[in-house]
Amino acid sequence: MSHRFYFLINYLVVILVIILISCSNQKILQQTNPQQSLTVSNYISEHYNQNDSIEAIPNEDSTLILYLSSKTEERVNPIGNVNFFVYDISNDSIMYKNNFSTSKVIWYSKDELLLTKYFGIIQPDKMDNSEDYIIHIKSGKKTILKRTNLK
Repeated sequence: MSHRFYFLINYLVVILVIILISCSNQKILQQTNPQQSLTVSNYISEHYNQNDSIEAIPNEDSTLILYLSSKTEERVNPIGNVNFFVYDISNDSIMYKNNFSTSKVIWYSKDELLLTKYFGIIQPDKMDNSEDYIIHIKSGKKTILKRTNLK
């Protein structure tokens, strides 16, 4: 019986050590930038559904992060609704937020977004049913973009 007892004690000690190590690793990950994760986490929990898949896309110099949640409602319409916000790392703040139906949003430059809005029936081989806009993040101003000006 004493052999089983020592085996059980050793087993429990190993399990406790594994649990302690995993808990300390999570704390280290959370402490890398607690302000950013707190601001972004709070905003996401208040404005997004728990089941939403949110993609974080940094700009070209990694000073801003575009948090993007796209939802495709139907198979017939491959372009869905887009809900997004831009987080400024240095100021720990949400700089810009918006949502659009049947649209796509990507980075255009380090402080501008390219918004493509689709109208009518979406046909991948035809682009005449869409309009492109540049969103200036600092001012929030939208400027229509002619197709010949696209990068």
